[in-house]
Amino acid sequence: MRIVDSILNNAGNLVTFDRFADEYFSYHKNGWTNYFTEAKTSLTALLAGLTPIQNNFIQELLLDFESIIKATASQIPNIITKFTSGSFLNTLDDDAFRKKIEDAFHYSAFRKSAKASWLAERFELKACLYCNAQFTLQIGKDGTKKKLLFQLDHFYNKARLPFLSLSLGNLIPSCSSCNISKSKAEFDLSSHIHPYLEDANVKFDFSINETNVLDYLLGNRDHKLLTPQIDIIDPRFNSQRKVFNIDNIYAKHTDIVEELIVKSVYYNKSRRDELEKEFDKLNLNKSLIDRFVLGNYSLDSEINKRPLAKLSKDIGRQLKIIK
Repeated sequence: MRIVDSILNNAGNLVTFDRFADEYFSYHKNGWTNYFTEAKTSLTALLAGLTPIQNNFIQELLLDFESIIKATASQIPNIITKFTSGSFLNTLDDDAFRKKIEDAFHYSAFRKSAKASWLAERFELKACLYCNAQFTLQIGKDGTKKKLLFQLDHFYNKARLPFLSLSLGNLIPSCSSCNISKSKAEFDLSSHIHPYLEDANVKFDFSINETNVLDYLLGNRDHKLLTPQIDIIDPRFNSQRKVFNIDNIYAKHTDIVEELIVKSVYYNKSRRDELEKEFDKLNLNKSLIDRFVLGNYSLDSEINKRPLAKLSKDIGRQLKIIK
C-alpha cells in the first residue's frame, strides 16, 4: 500500500528499479533454469505457421525482448502502446495467438522458481501492497530457494498482455486474497494506483466516527460502531477499494479499533510523558516508543513492514495516541 520505489540489489544496497533492471535480467546461479532464455527460444519457435502480421509481432517482441523483461512501471505504458496500436491494433484479439505468447513466457514455472524467490527477497516487504492486511513472507534458509507465502500479481493483465508476464515493473507482491480478487480485472495508470509509482497510503485515510467512540466509552459494546470509515482523497482509490474488498476486509478488524480506543484513554499525556522518561534511559527513538504504544508501525514510511499498519497509524493519529 505504501509506494515501493527502490529495491535491494545483490550488493545489499537500495537502488531504483531502473538501476536494478540489469541485475534482474542477468543475475543467474548454477542450477537455475534461465526462464528468460527459455521464453525467447519459445517465442522464436512460434514464427512458423503464423500470419504475416503475427510474424511481425513476434519479430518485434524478439527485438525488444530484453527491454520488455527489464521494463519498469514507468516504461511499460510505451511498450503496451507499441504492441496494441498502429499495425498491431487488434492483433492480440486472436485468442489462440495470445495464448501461444502466454505459454511461451511460461510464468507459472517462473513463479515456482529460485529466480522468483530471489526477486521476492529483493523487495523486503512484509505486507500486501494492495490491502496491507495480509503478510507477504518467505520461509526457508538463507541462500536457498524459499517458499513464497504470497503471490506476484500482474498489474497489467497477463492474459490480455502476455508479453508482460515476466516484466519487472508488472510483478507486484500481493496476498493471495488480493490476487484472486483482482483476477482478470483491467488495471491502468489512469484508473488505478501502481504501487511502484504512487503512494496509495496518501490517497485515502481510515477513520472512526467520533460519536461512535463516545458511545463505546459510555458502554455500548456493539462492534459495528467500530467499523473503520474510508475517507477517499484520490477517487482512483475507489476502483481498488472495490476490487480488493477493502471495506469488507477492514470491517473484520474492529478489535484493532477497540484496542486503540482503550489505549487512547490509558495513554494520556501524563502517562505518555512518564513512559518516554522511562524509555529515555534506553536511548529508544520516538518512533519505536510510538510502535510500542500503538502496537504497530507508526510512520508512513513503515507501512509495508507489518499488516494493518495503515489502519493503526491513521486511527492512532485521530485518537491522538501518536502525533
